[in-house]
Amino acid sequence: MKELDQYIERALHGDDSYFAVDRAPGAFEEDLLTMRGRCRELAAEFGAGVRNIYLVGAGGALANVVPLKAIFDRLLTIPSDEYQGYALVGQEPTQLGPDSLVFLASNTGETEDTLAALRFARSRGARTIAVGANETSTLAQEADASVGHAEWDDNIFLPPLLVALALSDRIADEVLAAELLAGLGAVPGALRQAVSVELPRAQERAREFLGTTHFFVLGSGVLSALAYKLAYNIVMENVRISAAFIDALEYRHGPCEALERSRPDMLFLLGTDWSREQTLRTLDACHHGGAHTLVYDAADYEGLHPLLTPLVLYMAVQPFVIHSAVARGIVDLYPRVFMGGRGSYSFERSGMEGAGSR
Repeated sequence: MKELDQYIERALHGDDSYFAVDRAPGAFEEDLLTMRGRCRELAAEFGAGVRNIYLVGAGGALANVVPLKAIFDRLLTIPSDEYQGYALVGQEPTQLGPDSLVFLASNTGETEDTLAALRFARSRGARTIAVGANETSTLAQEADASVGHAEWDDNIFLPPLLVALALSDRIADEVLAAELLAGLGAVPGALRQAVSVELPRAQERAREFLGTTHFFVLGSGVLSALAYKLAYNIVMENVRISAAFIDALEYRHGPCEALERSRPDMLFLLGTDWSREQTLRTLDACHHGGAHTLVYDAADYEGLHPLLTPLVLYMAVQPFVIHSAVARGIVDLYPRVFMGGRGSYSFERSGMEGAGSR
């Protein structure tokens, strides 16, 4: 038991941990302080005449920037869209061109899918900004510009938002812009609150779901992408049980019929945006049907802007994930088995270098 406790302590608090339970609040404050000037410069350099914005990435990096589309749709006068890297190449959107601003998100800067998208976007004359990658990475070297971040990968969300907020001639809602800037300043406090609330109860929650072999992860609105990320990039990647994302608003349009013969384990993300009422309806129906549910509610964090809730709920779930993994004897949370090449089959050895990178 002592050995397991040591693994948990390292995953929660170690400087080399894949997770960021201790580092996230400080990392966010650091990035917010250092990025604002840089992002204003990028807006001035690349923003003139921009007619559309693309958010591109793969895996967790893509999920981190997808919520920005919901923000941009309200904040800006120009359209935005999000693409997986190879999808951008394969679908060849006709509006991608010299008047496009393309944000390409990757923590490593070597993700195969995202590099392919970068090269395609540049071939179409688009303006490209690498987000998250360090300056020596391939993505940062080949993009027109780059902006990195501190240790917490969710901060990939920040640069595109700060650039958009600096596009003064493209702002459709000045009140929302002011609210978001103020809201960003409140995020570190909410992150600290999330850590203080979730750490004490994470072990008990993990034990409650120790027998779980499959999780449905539900969220909607601005939390939809985070629910997707938790299912595919966090639960399956770390706890190594199967999981599936379902948009909470879509659950009653078919999937709810499974409640007649099964009692699923479900993780709910409750937002404070427009999706809250409908997500609560779905949660109530699942309780009525006998589902075993675990709920993380953005309303627990006072002062957190409804459009910024993914930044905090991601951190809130991390202690549960760590305890769930270690309770199952999974202590090699990083590097990965297949993504890092330790398994009998790996994407790297199959000639898909970078496919498992984030």
